[in-house]
Formats: sequence, structure tokens, C-alpha cells
Amino acid sequence: MHSYRSALCACILAVMLTGCSEWKIVTQSEPQQDMLNAACILDGKSGIEVGEFNVTRSTRDGGKHWIASMGSKTHMYGLYGCSIIDEKTVFAAGNSKQALYSTNSGDPWHSMADIEGVGKCISFISVTEGWVASRTWFARTKDQGKTWIPILLPQDATMAEALYMTAPGTGYLVSERKDVFFTADSCAHWEKLANPFADFTRPYKPLVCRGTQGIAIAMNGKEGLVACLATIDKTSVVLLTRTEDGGKTWRKPELHTLSREPKTVNASAQGYVTILNKDMSITVFHR
Repeated sequence: MHSYRSALCACILAVMLTGCSEWKIVTQSEPQQDMLNAACILDGKSGIEVGEFNVTRSTRDGGKHWIASMGSKTHMYGLYGCSIIDEKTVFAAGNSKQALYSTNSGDPWHSMADIEGVGKCISFISVTEGWVASRTWFARTKDQGKTWIPILLPQDATMAEALYMTAPGTGYLVSERKDVFFTADSCAHWEKLANPFADFTRPYKPLVCRGTQGIAIAMNGKEGLVACLATIDKTSVVLLTRTEDGGKTWRKPELHTLSREPKTVNASAQGYVTILNKDMSITVFHR
């Protein structure tokens, strides 16, 4: 009994000194072949990853194993952003003005109307309605991408770093400044919410303003999360925080050092944060 109490006291002391970590790595895959640019795990099982030269893969076990799809036989494109709304319904955007959807995990992809610039982030709530953004352009559709309606970015934002639609005409945007914005009227008006990392005092360099996402946001009702890739003293890290009131306030960010150099990040409403690393492995966090 004395030994048990001593061990318990030691554990409590360790938590007091280092802080309690909510977020854990639930998947660390092995490096893969080919050039991948983006990945997203939906629910701990289903997921999608995309890259150069028609590379498209899906998973049914949270990223431990990946299944190659046929992709497209008529286009040789690079895809830089992706999202997934159920086991088989997936979306992607990239170069050559490409925005794509699939109802069979990318096997095959179906082309939507041309976008402007190189697609960086894409978010849909159904197979018909969604948003897409490049570094210089932001638009919405309600007709499965047959037409795109350009959208003005919120004031104080010059680039959409991450998108997440939650309902028709409703969703969130994170700017290159890490500010979070919310709209409920098809982007006619934007409400600026709290900055998720305002309480993080250590100097850090966020990986933003690039061709792939350095920030990810996902919401489920009023609950949600934001993840930000960064470097601190040349060390790769990810900052993770969450909200319970629709982004009005955010918990103190957790800092996690990454053992592999990250390339991009994505997130799902089920609380999974997917980091695609430069060695083509994925690191998945969950609470």
C-alpha cells in the first residue's frame, strides 16, 4: 500500500510540474512512396490522402494501411488540399484549376468547374455545397461545383489558411494571421472570434502562407479545435487547442514536439488532427 501511495504521489507531482496533456498520438504510420501533399483521417478509421501525379489513397483503419485508387486517367495533376465527410465522399483541390469530388474514395474523381489559382483548402457539407480556396481566391458552390461564386475574404484577412463548413451557408475560416472568423449568411458577413493562440506566450513561427495548410480547424456544434504547425528554436511542433462555445474562447494551447518534419495539417469534426510529414508518413492526434 505504501508503495502504491508513493507511486501515485509521484504521478501527481509529475502532472503538476509538466501539465496534463489532453492530446495523444493515436497513429504514427510508416513512410510511403510517391509524393503526397495532404491527408485527413475522419473518425479514426476512414481517411484520404492525395498528392502528385494522380496519387490518391484511402484507409479504413485510421492510416495504418492505405489503399491506392485509380484516381483519374485523363488528368495528371497535383492535389494540395483534401477533405472527407463520410467513408467514401471526399473532395480535393490543386493545380491546373482542379477541384474534384468522389463518392467512392477517389476511385474515380469527378471534375468540378475550374477554380482560380492552386487549390489549398476545401470543405463541403454535402456532395453539392461547399467552399474552396487558393492562396489568392475564395469561392462557394451549391451545385456540386458546376459554378463557383467568388467570396470576399473577411476584413483583416488576406488569405484563407483553413476552412470548415458546418451547415448550409455557415462555417469558419482561419486567416494567415491565425484569426478565426464565423459566418451564418453564406459569407455576406463575418464575425471575428477569439484568436486561438493569443494566450501562448512562447515565440514561435507558424507554417502559414504556403501552398498547403499550416493550420486546420474543425467544428462539431459549439465544440471544435484548431491545430497549428510551427517551429520553436528550429524544432517542429504542433499547437493544439479547442473551444466549447463556438470559438468565443479557446483553451490554453497544448504544445507537442514532433519527431518528424511536418508538411501539412488537417482536422475532422470527430476530433482527429492529421499531420502529413515530409517523409510521407502521417501522425494523428486525438483526445
